[in-house]
Amino acid sequence: MRCLFTLLLAAVASVAGAQSNFTTVIDLPADLVELTADIGPGTQVNVHAGGQTAAGTSGDRLEVGSAMGGAASELNVLGGAVGAFTKLYGNATLNAHSGVVGDDLLAEAGSQVNLHGGQVGERFTASGAEVLIDGAAVGFDASFNDGAAVTMHSGSIDSSMQLLGSRFDLHGGQIGGGAEARSHSEMNIYGGTVLGRLDVYQESSITIHDGDINQLFVVSGSKIALQGGVVQDRIQAWGGTVDITGGHTQVIDIVQGGIVNLSGGGVDYLNVFGQSTSGAANTLRLFGGDLPEQNVAVHDNAAIAFFGTGFALDGVAIEGLAYGQTTTISQRDVALAGELADGSAFSYQLNSIFDDQTGLWFSPGAAVTVTTILAGDFNADGQVDAADYSVWRDNLGAAVTLPGDVTPGSISELDYEVWRNNLGAVFAGFGVAGVHPTPEPHLLTLAALGAGMLTMTRRPREDNLLNRCS
Repeated sequence: MRCLFTLLLAAVASVAGAQSNFTTVIDLPADLVELTADIGPGTQVNVHAGGQTAAGTSGDRLEVGSAMGGAASELNVLGGAVGAFTKLYGNATLNAHSGVVGDDLLAEAGSQVNLHGGQVGERFTASGAEVLIDGAAVGFDASFNDGAAVTMHSGSIDSSMQLLGSRFDLHGGQIGGGAEARSHSEMNIYGGTVLGRLDVYQESSITIHDGDINQLFVVSGSKIALQGGVVQDRIQAWGGTVDITGGHTQVIDIVQGGIVNLSGGGVDYLNVFGQSTSGAANTLRLFGGDLPEQNVAVHDNAAIAFFGTGFALDGVAIEGLAYGQTTTISQRDVALAGELADGSAFSYQLNSIFDDQTGLWFSPGAAVTVTTILAGDFNADGQVDAADYSVWRDNLGAAVTLPGDVTPGSISELDYEVWRNNLGAVFAGFGVAGVHPTPEPHLLTLAALGAGMLTMTRRPREDNLLNRCS
């Protein structure tokens, strides 16, 4: 522990004016060239070009703030250098605009780190802290732990970043390869670039709204939701769940009991590999989206399920398909065609042997099924109407899968959008399957009220980090 009283000496500190919230303000190098003492409560230190703070060690860090609390402390890096092994307590803020922050920076719970420029060294660790990255370059092996909240708009993080029980919102900038999300972490990607492979473990989740990701890997208990953006290489569902409602990926590999639900977006290659070591089937569920015309391989003991209407084999309608019921297609070397739940047509030759020319293979040992549904028909009565809205409303937020639910696993705003887009659709026996007539005026009013309900339930997320930036 370094001597806090050093900062209070008049010879090296200037008392701030009425406009400052700090008792003591120190400018480096004006007051000192190098600061060797801890930065105590009520103190602001401004590091300019030519100034620096001393480097600590793993056992003797230069501390900002106090473990006992007290008045706020602030370290502003406007140039110069902050030494390695600096530690921020919960009442401390680090604002970096330029200059260099050394290796092994540690930000504890309650502290704030705002990185607008300059460089941060290797092994930056934020445990429960709030972090804003908007222009800085952060070194490799950064770790955000124990409830840390990170927002990134620009700048970069080098390779091997880890999230451990934390939240990360990526709006722009670049994250290096080898990144991982573990221990119930949550990552939302709205833009920017992720290089290399991004791994998702231990009941963590990643939602991609936009951006450019090279490769995604998800294991059992964890989840990826692709709603937009581009995955350049592949998504590997290694026992985890992948929901695709938008965006594009080149390849989907399903192994080790993985489940992929595809209701939108696009993909070029689909590989459903054989039985996992756990015995769980690898499963692909198709509700819609831009499917490849070729390059679909379904191995022994794997499963592919088609959800929609108008299923036919070699152009002949399959008889006896009850609405809402699942039927197994045991035939091979025939063409299976139909209309998926989103209205998109498909047709695949169910080759019993892999075709080198088309890349199509539906092994005789694979489970191929069709289920007749209308997207948004949440009560399974063969029509999408006001009653389905009531079912959606009553189950909003629940971890269930309803009939006609093309985004299995939970009931969300996406399911409302599906219902609204299919409002008025009816199945044979009630009208013509797949037809979307203009809804009656009262249904249009209900859809508008539903949209208003969603607006009211969405609480704007205040970005406190941005408000606190200096």
